[in-house]
Amino acid sequence: MDARQAELLRSIDPATLGRRVRAARVAGGLTQTELAGSEVSVGYVSRIESGHRRPNGRVLVELAARLGVSVEELLVGAAPRELDEIRLALDFAELSLESGEPVEAEARAAEALARAESASLDDLADRAGFLHARALEALGRLDDAILELEALVGRSTSGLVQVRAGIALSRSYRDSGDLTKAIEAGEGILDRLAGTALEQADESVQLAVTVAAAYFERGDSGHAVRVCRTAVAKAEALGSATARASAYWNASLMEADRGAIGDAVLLAERALALLGEGRDARNLARLRTQLGTM
Repeated sequence: MDARQAELLRSIDPATLGRRVRAARVAGGLTQTELAGSEVSVGYVSRIESGHRRPNGRVLVELAARLGVSVEELLVGAAPRELDEIRLALDFAELSLESGEPVEAEARAAEALARAESASLDDLADRAGFLHARALEALGRLDDAILELEALVGRSTSGLVQVRAGIALSRSYRDSGDLTKAIEAGEGILDRLAGTALEQADESVQLAVTVAAAYFERGDSGHAVRVCRTAVAKAEALGSATARASAYWNASLMEADRGAIGDAVLLAERALALLGEGRDARNLARLRTQLGTM
């Protein structure tokens, strides 16, 4: 065991390591007694698998040898090649989703999710679960998407994935007609972001305008516009083109619906300029179409 692996052993969650040891033992058809051998007790193996005991380096090396896997696989969750394969599958899933191919995205994300969960790769499993839920949303399977997004929001180990899942969850509730749940879900996550670094992320602005859209569809247009204007001010303070474009675009839609066409055009033109800088071709085309109807 090298110094890097020793550091990984010190920092890994014992429960995660235990799940990997047990999964490798079951996959290899070994009993706990066979895995223990003459070096450690069966009870010790049981405590490792349950996450109640962190083995030292020597014991982990011996267990890995009996399991027929590398120490790296137990500490990281997969061999380097498998990690690269899962990441590549997720990249392809995301590309498929952004290219308007949700069927392909759903299949790739489902495969990557199964592999990531099998190897107890929590961060990759979170990303895979999020992409899979988004693919379901794009396919119109809103109930299935909502169930997966609710689970992600409740257990996600990555704060950023949790916020992105919250945006998709609020949007899916809204699209399914449950505007109250859309508002509650979005505002609940915004409350949890208060005072954290993620409060200043682009995604927090996008979540706020998603909540504003739900208020607007519920008929609370005044409050919706106020929420959106607050989001615009925050986006401008952040200086993020993505956040500003999202806020301007949503504010434009609301002002247009209220009959404030002059304000709506101004906001839409600002969003158009920002999307043009970022070369977001798909949203650029949609916004130009909207602007042409004003």
